[in-house]
Amino acid sequence: MFTDFKTGLLITLVAILGCGKEPLETGPALVAVRGTLTLDGQPLPFKSVVLSPAPGTAGRGAAAFTDGQGRFLMKAITSDTIEDVPGCLPGRYHVVVTEPLIPISDRDFEAVHQEMTEEPREPEVALLLSAPNPNSTIPDAYRTDDTSPLEIVIDQQTEPLTIELDSKAAPRAIPEPTPPTDNTQESSAGDQQNEKDSD
Repeated sequence: MFTDFKTGLLITLVAILGCGKEPLETGPALVAVRGTLTLDGQPLPFKSVVLSPAPGTAGRGAAAFTDGQGRFLMKAITSDTIEDVPGCLPGRYHVVVTEPLIPISDRDFEAVHQEMTEEPREPEVALLLSAPNPNSTIPDAYRTDDTSPLEIVIDQQTEPLTIELDSKAAPRAIPEPTPPTDNTQESSAGDQQNEKDSD
């Protein structure tokens, strides 16, 4: 059972780490996004990086694994195709970094070229499920969409990115919900004033 599960995830890794297929001609205008992930200036290898759309940004975002040098190539997260689609829609994104669901290494990246005949699967299967790791080097602030203080903008002119994590970063402040306005007292006072005026 576990072997079958792990095999399925490894096939998914092939889909994500591989070169992928060209976007469909009828698909959205995706922007190629590649770069390097660092922590305190040092490359951060073998992590899962997710670009989560901020309010107002279309699509479901993009995701990638970093290799041994912290480099990544984003793949669009889609629900209407099983093809591996490199790129990301233009827009504003929160950057979320987590440990992969299963550990990866340079071997996985090397094995991709031997396994490209496997039918790719959707990237979200392995990328959006993080593994609990109490010894992770990833600062807590970057591990969820709600708390990540890091935001980037993807546009047609996006150059290779350097996504820089800071081990001392504080989580993004979550705005407090605005309490509903209580007009009961105001209405009551207004009614009393109207009664006095009518008298």
